[in-house]
Amino acid sequence: MAGEEALPVIDEDVLVLTAKGKAELCAPGTSLSAAELEVLVLADDRGSVAAVVNSAVCLEAEAAREALRKLLTAGHLESAADRYKISVVDARDFFKGGTGNASRAGNHLALARRAATPKREAGRKVHVLTVASAPEFVKLLRSYFTLEGFVSRAAGSGAELVSELHQPPVPDVVLLGAALPDVDGLKVLAKMRSHPVLKDVPVIVLAPDAARDRLLKALQSDVQGYFTEPFEVDNLLLAVKTVLGLTGTGAGAELTVDWGDDRSVPGAR
Repeated sequence: MAGEEALPVIDEDVLVLTAKGKAELCAPGTSLSAAELEVLVLADDRGSVAAVVNSAVCLEAEAAREALRKLLTAGHLESAADRYKISVVDARDFFKGGTGNASRAGNHLALARRAATPKREAGRKVHVLTVASAPEFVKLLRSYFTLEGFVSRAAGSGAELVSELHQPPVPDVVLLGAALPDVDGLKVLAKMRSHPVLKDVPVIVLAPDAARDRLLKALQSDVQGYFTEPFEVDNLLLAVKTVLGLTGTGAGAELTVDWGDDRSVPGAR
């Protein structure tokens, strides 16, 4: 639009559709140019600017970037880092590259933010449900949570999770492995978010790595935390407290750490 300052487009940035962008794709007619419409469709699936530009077979690279710039300036697209408040590492470093694992060597993600409306009956203990397929890891976490005064519950697969969720009360927070033996953990997360009883349950995802696609899918499902291997138990405990707004973490506490010592626990998915 005239008078609007064009926003920068950087290859490593990851752009996501806004409500305006999604509405444009669903509308019976469009005011966008063919180039803008093509890259908007690609941005809905590809993620990074570089991936969109490389996939735009009918456009020269600079034309694709210019179309992205116009869509970003007009509000059809926005930065994933801005929307989801990714502050673990610099977004340009984190999302570098077109496909595959986005983590830098030696970098691990540990994100946690307070749930919007934590709900728990007065006097009832916190129920923490850990869903992971590594028995030793689950046993260790359960010990920590029990010592903290929580009721620690566990499931080793998607089927066991379904059974556990039928047992009252609904857990106060779920630590959900992204790679379960019988189901994709993010598919479980999507089903939880569409369930009338489970949609607001805080979820912390436990992922094997910092792959961009998995992280973005989790963020789009409104997770309250995201951790990658190797996992440090102390930080997972702090994450649960942060998510639930428990005493000592502060209302706006956010966990952003980078670690690699021998207290970490690999292979928890």
